[in-house]
Amino acid sequence: MAKVHLLSAAPTCKPPRLDRLAALRIVEESAVKDRFGVHQTTPEPDQADIILFVETNNDDAGSGPFFEWILRHPVYRKHAAKCFIHSGMDHIVPILRGIYPSIEKHRYDPRRMRSGSYLLKNEFLDASHRNEVLPKWLGSFIGSARSDVVRQRLLKLQDDRLLLKDNYEGFIAAIRAKNTEGVNAFKRQYVDGLLESKFVLCPRGIGVSSIRLFEAMEAQRVPVIYADDWVPPDGPDWDACSIRIAEGDVERTVEILTAAEPRWAQMAASARTEWETWFGDEVIFHRLTETCLLLQKSTHNESLARLSARLNLLHPRSFRRFVRARKRYWRALKNE
Repeated sequence: MAKVHLLSAAPTCKPPRLDRLAALRIVEESAVKDRFGVHQTTPEPDQADIILFVETNNDDAGSGPFFEWILRHPVYRKHAAKCFIHSGMDHIVPILRGIYPSIEKHRYDPRRMRSGSYLLKNEFLDASHRNEVLPKWLGSFIGSARSDVVRQRLLKLQDDRLLLKDNYEGFIAAIRAKNTEGVNAFKRQYVDGLLESKFVLCPRGIGVSSIRLFEAMEAQRVPVIYADDWVPPDGPDWDACSIRIAEGDVERTVEILTAAEPRWAQMAASARTEWETWFGDEVIFHRLTETCLLLQKSTHNESLARLSARLNLLHPRSFRRFVRARKRYWRALKNE
């Protein structure tokens, strides 16, 4: 049994916002519901075997774009050897050990990190999943085409059996106008499209992973993954519950899904089972803890590995991201 101290760097960064604790709350609630009962939480980091920083997906929220708020955190400074992170940020410079849903293959080191699921709740999906919805589409994608060329190619497909919509402009306009009713309407449209489809098209976005992949599994639909650089989380039988299409084969989507259609119901049932087993509300705390314990047993020079990861900051792309993130931070601070 391990004692786990859960926290976020968000309360110590400026400006603090409650939504930055959303991921942490999900893991805390999972610890209460935990079906395994093997590990337990502790409010005292000194007594913990594992300290897990649970951060949101935004680059400049909670942990900072390069985890600077965690590195400065007093708990990390005192207990670095037993600290880990869960972060769903799109672009990862893996300075810290932990779980990264959007880690890229070329940065992946199983001694220091694992892939995983995102820690987000879709309130409309929770309510809608209980309804019996018969799929009328072979496949669907409702989302933004701006985040990657794979999505742009996907939206150019022509087939009456596919539901394809780029909702970026309307969704962003509703958010900027603080139109809660409008934002919720877009979210319902997204969930309706997901439930009405046998296969949910999950192209990579800004990062290599996609939240809709896990939402499809939760809704008992089959995710179709277009992400050559994606690292699948350990555990699920991905061949049984999903389809992977190479980014170069986007135009073959209908052909591939038509061939798989006779198996869609069986695959969808497997997707839901795998989600409940590995990513559901009652298991995610246990799974994260087990992953951290596994990483903790790894024998490697962590100081050297962290230094190697920091060298990624010298890459022009990473440096530009750092500058942009700092600008967003100072704008947010000014508007508080």
